[in-house]
Amino acid sequence: MKTKPYISQVSAKSNLLIMKCVHCLLLVLCLSSPVFLSAQQAWTRINAAPQENDINDMCLIPGTNSIIAACNGSTIMKSNDGGQSWNLTLYPGNLYNEFDLTCVCFINNNSGFVGTSDRIILRTSDGGIKWDTCKISIEGLSRRIIDIESVNDTTLYACFDFGEVYKSTDAGITWSEDIALADYYCTKVQFLNDSLGFISSGNPNIFLKTIDGGQNWSETTTIGLPSEFISDYCFVTDSIGIACLSESTRFFKTTDMGNTWTEVYNDWRAAYWKIAFFDAMNGIATGYTFYGYFDILLITEDGGSTWQEKPVDTQREDQCICILDDNTCIKAGYLGMMHKSTDKGINWTQLNQRTIHSDILSVQMLDETVGFAVAEMGYGGVSGLEIAKTIDGGHNWTIFKSTCSSSALLSFISIDTGYLVTDQPCPGFIRTTNGGVSWTNVLVSGVTLIPDAIAFYDYNNGLIADGYKLYKTTDAGNNWMEITTGLSANSFIQTVYFYNSDVVFITATNQSNTYLLKSNDGGQTWDLKEVGELGNVIPNYLSDEIIFFLSGNKLLKPFDGGSTWNSTTITSSCYIDFKSMSFIDQDTGFVAGNGSYCNILKTIDGGNTWNVSNTSVTSGINVVRFFDINNALAFGEKGVIIQTTSGGIVSTKNPLVEHNQNLKVFPNPFTGRITVALSEIGTLKDSYLQVFDLYGKCVYSTNLNSSDVNPVINLQWLPQGVYFIRFATNDNQSIRNGKIVKL
Repeated sequence: MKTKPYISQVSAKSNLLIMKCVHCLLLVLCLSSPVFLSAQQAWTRINAAPQENDINDMCLIPGTNSIIAACNGSTIMKSNDGGQSWNLTLYPGNLYNEFDLTCVCFINNNSGFVGTSDRIILRTSDGGIKWDTCKISIEGLSRRIIDIESVNDTTLYACFDFGEVYKSTDAGITWSEDIALADYYCTKVQFLNDSLGFISSGNPNIFLKTIDGGQNWSETTTIGLPSEFISDYCFVTDSIGIACLSESTRFFKTTDMGNTWTEVYNDWRAAYWKIAFFDAMNGIATGYTFYGYFDILLITEDGGSTWQEKPVDTQREDQCICILDDNTCIKAGYLGMMHKSTDKGINWTQLNQRTIHSDILSVQMLDETVGFAVAEMGYGGVSGLEIAKTIDGGHNWTIFKSTCSSSALLSFISIDTGYLVTDQPCPGFIRTTNGGVSWTNVLVSGVTLIPDAIAFYDYNNGLIADGYKLYKTTDAGNNWMEITTGLSANSFIQTVYFYNSDVVFITATNQSNTYLLKSNDGGQTWDLKEVGELGNVIPNYLSDEIIFFLSGNKLLKPFDGGSTWNSTTITSSCYIDFKSMSFIDQDTGFVAGNGSYCNILKTIDGGNTWNVSNTSVTSGINVVRFFDINNALAFGEKGVIIQTTSGGIVSTKNPLVEHNQNLKVFPNPFTGRITVALSEIGTLKDSYLQVFDLYGKCVYSTNLNSSDVNPVINLQWLPQGVYFIRFATNDNQSIRNGKIVKL
C-alpha cells in the first residue's frame, strides 16, 4: 500500500501468496445474514456503471415501466426510468456474493423469480423489494438455473445447465422435476400463451411442443435443422420461429411450429447469439466472436428471413436483450455495460461509461487527484495489462500503456516522472518524464528485468529486488549494482519502500520467517530484524519507527522499537480474505479484500476492534488509500472504484438477525458421528443442514424432511479441526448455527 509516491509496488506474485484469514464462529453467522447498511452511506461508486458485475438477464415487469436485471455477484438491479438509473439489491434472499444470478422472470407486476448458480430460486411477491429463497433438491452435476419461464400466474418451468427441467404449479413456492421431460436435454422454455409453448432440447437436437399448457409435450420433426446445440431461439408467432446454432453459427427459420427449418443466415465468426423481436417482423440478434475481441449486431425487418449487420464497437458486452416496447430495447452484459436503442436496434446509445474494464491490481496515488493504476485487460482473447492514469481522483482514467506481460511494477516519483518494469514474455524497463504520454526504453546493465519489487526515490536513485537479491541504481536505471542485505538465498523480497532519501525499508520472507530490513544510508547497508513466522505480509509505514503488518487475519504492531511485535487477530461479523491495509494514523485504518457479505473493515482503536464499512459493492477490494481522516479511495476487481468522504462510516446495527440461535449438537467435540438436535425447531420440511470449514467452504450438505427429527451425521472423514454447522429452511425464515470440533 503506497503512502508516498516513491513506495514500492508489490508484485502480483507476492499478492498471490498472501494467506487467507480465518474468522471462526462469526464466519458462519455471517453466512446466514447480510450486513445491514448504516443510515449514512459510507462509500459511493465513482465509476459510471451502476454496478461492476456481469448482467446475465433482464426483463420488463408486466404492467409497469420497471426493468429487473439479474447479475453476477448476488446482485439484482431495478430501473424505473428506462435504464437511465438503477437501484441495487445486494445479497437478495441472504445469498452471499459468490452466487451468480442467472435468469429472471416476472409473471405479473408483483410476482417474479430469479434463478441462481447453485440450485436456488429467488421469489418476490412485492415487485422485487423483498426476495425469499427456494432451494431445489437436485442431484448430480446440475446446479445452475439457466432459464425460468411462466405459463400463467401459477405454473412455471425452470431449466438447469445439464438439461433437467423442474416445474412449479403453486406460483413458485415448491418445485419438482418434470418426469415427462427427463430424457431430454432441455435448454430454454418459451410460452406464447397459456396453452402453446416450446422447449429446445439438445438430446436429441429437437424442439418439444405443448398445446395444453405443459400437460403434454410432443417432439417436432425439425426437418432441415442440423443436429447442433441451439444457442438461442425465439418464436415470433405461434408458427414462425428463429433458432441460432452455436457450433456452425447459422440461423434457421420455421413457419410451421418447428417441424421444418430453412437456413437464413450464416456467420462463421460468432460463438454465441441472443435473439429478440420487437414485433412479428422486426428483431435483433447479438453475438460475439470466437476469439472474443468484439460483438456482432444483426437486425431483421422481415421476420428473420434476412439479417443485416450493423456497426458496433463494443467488446464482449452483450449477454442479454430486453425489449421495452415496439421500438425500444436494451442490450447488456459484460461488467454491467449497457446500450439502448429507440429505433428497433438501428442506432444505440451507451447508458454508462467505463475506462477500466477488469481487475485493478495495484494503484499508486500521488495525491487525492493524480494516480496510476495497473489493471488486467478484460476482453476474451486479449491478454496482458493496461497502465491507466487519473487526474480527477479516479472519476476518469486514460489508458496510456498496454503490455503483453502478466506482471507490471510502477514507481512514480512525481506527476511527470515514473518507471515501469514488465516481465515475461515481453520484459522491459521504461521511463516517462511527461506523465506517461511517451516512454523511453532504458538499456539496463547488471540486473534482471523480472523484478519482484521496485522503488525510486528521485529520478536517479532507485532499488530493484529479484528474489533475495537487491540492486541499486544512481543513474536513472541505466546501470545497477548488487547490494548485500544479509538475506539467505531461500528468501524472497516482497516490498521496497523509501521513507526518505536515507531511510529505506524492505520486507522479505522465507519458509521459516518474515524479515524487516532497514537502511539509514539510502540502501547501502541494512539492519535485519525477524518479525515472526508470518509468510507474506502487507506493510503500512506510518513513520520510520511505526510500521504495521497485515498477515492473513493477524495485525502486527511494533513494540520497543520493533524488537518485539504485538499481534492482534482481526475479527468481525463477516469473513474477508484480506488483500490491502491503509492506516492514516496509529488508531484509524482500513483492511480490505474479498468477503462473503462485505469487503472493507475499519478500526478507530489501533486494530483492537473492527467494524464493517459498507461499500455497496460485492466485488473484492485490492487497494485502499487514505488521504486524510475522512477521504479515501478503494480499487478492486472488475474495475470497481469507490470513494468515501465520511471516513467510511461503519454500521451501528447488529448484523445478525434474531433467528440466529445456537444449534445444539452432541457429542461435541466428536470423533465420528454427531447428532443434531432439531426436535425443538418444529417442521423440518424444505430445510437443510450444512457444515463449513474455517475458510467458509461447504464440506457437507444434506436436505431434510419431516422425519429427520434428530439426524445423525457421519463426519468421520473430516480432518481434525473446528467446523461450523448451519440449519436453515429453504426460505431462510428459520436459521440456527453452531460450532463443532473434530478430534
